Amino acid sequence: MLSGLHFLTHIGLSWIIANLTAGSRKDRVLIVLAGLLPDLDGVGILWSEPAYLAAHRAAGHSLLFAVLLAVLIWRTSDAAVRTTVLALVSFHVHLLLDVVGTGGLPIRYLWPMSNAEWTWSGRWTLASWPNMAVMALTTLGVLWVARRSGRSLFATFRMPWRRPVLDRALPLLGGILLVVAAAVVLDGRIATSVASWKYAILDSIVGTLNPIGSGVTLLVVCTGVGVVGRAQRRSTLHEAAWLGALAFMAAGLVEFAIKHLVGRSRPDSVLDVDSFPSGHATSVFAVATIFAAFYPRLRWPLYALAATVAAGRVYLERHYVSDVLAGAIIGIVIASLLLGRRHALGRWTCLPLSASALQHTTTAGGAVEPDRDDSSRS
Repeated sequence: MLSGLHFLTHIGLSWIIANLTAGSRKDRVLIVLAGLLPDLDGVGILWSEPAYLAAHRAAGHSLLFAVLLAVLIWRTSDAAVRTTVLALVSFHVHLLLDVVGTGGLPIRYLWPMSNAEWTWSGRWTLASWPNMAVMALTTLGVLWVARRSGRSLFATFRMPWRRPVLDRALPLLGGILLVVAAAVVLDGRIATSVASWKYAILDSIVGTLNPIGSGVTLLVVCTGVGVVGRAQRRSTLHEAAWLGALAFMAAGLVEFAIKHLVGRSRPDSVLDVDSFPSGHATSVFAVATIFAAFYPRLRWPLYALAATVAAGRVYLERHYVSDVLAGAIIGIVIASLLLGRRHALGRWTCLPLSASALQHTTTAGGAVEPDRDDSSRS
């Protein structure tokens, strides 16, 4: 309860700072986010206490993170100098309040260059009267600024950005929230009960399908299909196969990097710290998304197969539910990005697309329209 109130204080103070000048709504949102994002380094608690202790009050509370935020805000804001300065003020006000007002862990501001800890011996506990006073003054400040400026704190987050940006961002945000919810609610419960779900028929199904997402199986399959498609002059099959191979590799690189940054232990072994996200889920959903775009009639069978392979990883106690959800999201996002830029890939990479493949268009449902020659053959 008190931690939640403390976070609301961060929101209020950041909003007050954002409204010190008459900037655009987007700039005000960026300033508020700069005052909230430091707490992202606490998400390690969803995986393990060591992960939490390694990153908390360091990764998001560091000078390095402040510099990265400043660069991002400088590039995306309408008034670069003013917004970046106020964002840095908002960021450091968050740090100051954490140092004096939480009574918790010290801040490692120079992380990862140094683990030197910044703290204050007289810091307040969450339940102390100074913290309550800061919360009350922040509330009064929000009301005063709202009255003078005619702006509402809640209206700040009604994004004025272009709808296509929101159309892409909202599903991704929903997916991230789904992963977090699964980590909090489902992971522990399912991991402890999955052992009682073992049946011979399920063992057979999972054992048969599991190799599909293993190693480079899908890469070899996509390469082989691409060669066959080229030999038979089926440009749609040819492009889908090679784009699927590229999606497999690109999504795999992202998954591999996140896996070793997070270092989450697997359900069946505390020694294997590469559980999040699932590599099987990442690869099968990346390839399924590519082929579903080129062959819309096979969309649901492809996704059903991918979901079965991913669920099998939970059944085998090699992954948590949030692991496979995160892997599926990564695979879908990477594949969708490649589909949206497939024409440029044909020009700027050695991807061996046929000339007719560059004439494909995207339908409203996200599918790729096949060539007439391919349609007549199928």
